[in-house]
Amino acid sequence: MEIKENKKLKTFTYVNYFYLWRRVKNLRNLSNILAKNTVGKISDYCFSPMRTSQSNLDIKKTVQVPSAQLYFMDNLVIVEVRADEILGKNEVIPILDAVDEEFGDRIDIHYISNRTEVYSLRPTDFIELQERINKFQSYSVVVYGEVGETNLIFERMFLKKEIIRYSNLLEAVNAVQGIPESANSSSSVA
Repeated sequence: MEIKENKKLKTFTYVNYFYLWRRVKNLRNLSNILAKNTVGKISDYCFSPMRTSQSNLDIKKTVQVPSAQLYFMDNLVIVEVRADEILGKNEVIPILDAVDEEFGDRIDIHYISNRTEVYSLRPTDFIELQERINKFQSYSVVVYGEVGETNLIFERMFLKKEIIRYSNLLEAVNAVQGIPESANSSSSVA
C-alpha cells in the first residue's frame, strides 16, 4: 500500500491510518514505515483525542474528582484522567467511590478509560484494587498515543481482568452498548 500525504491537513485518511495500525506489530515498525513514506513526525499524522465533553454522547451526569473527570451514562462510566497525573491507589479510590455512589451495587456497569491526556500509572497499586475493579462488567481503554500504549501494557500485567483496547471513544461506547462494530474496527483484547 502506498501512503499518500494530505499536504493541506498533514493527516492520513481514517482508512489508511487503521490499515497501517492493524498491520504493524508495534510503534517502531509504524515509525519506520512513516519515515520511509512521508515527511514529518508521527505526531503530525496521529488523530487528536476525542474528549467526552466534545462528543454527542448522552451524558446523564458529570462528576469531578481530584485526579479525573467522570461522565456517567445509563450503564457506563467514562473516565478522563487529568494531564501529568500519577495514577496510583490514592488517586483511583475517589474514582471508584464516585462510581459506587452513582451506580451502587449494580453489576452491569462498564468502565471506559478515555486516555486523552498523558499521565503515569502505578500499576502495582491496582493489585490492591482488584476486587473493586473486577465488579465492572467490562473494562475498556481508549488509547491515542505511545504513552497510552505503554500504560496499557503495564496495566495488563498487573490487572487480572480482561482489558479491551479501542482507538476511539465512540467505538468503545458502541461496543459496550451492543452496537455492531464497523468495518474499520480496531479493538484488541488481552
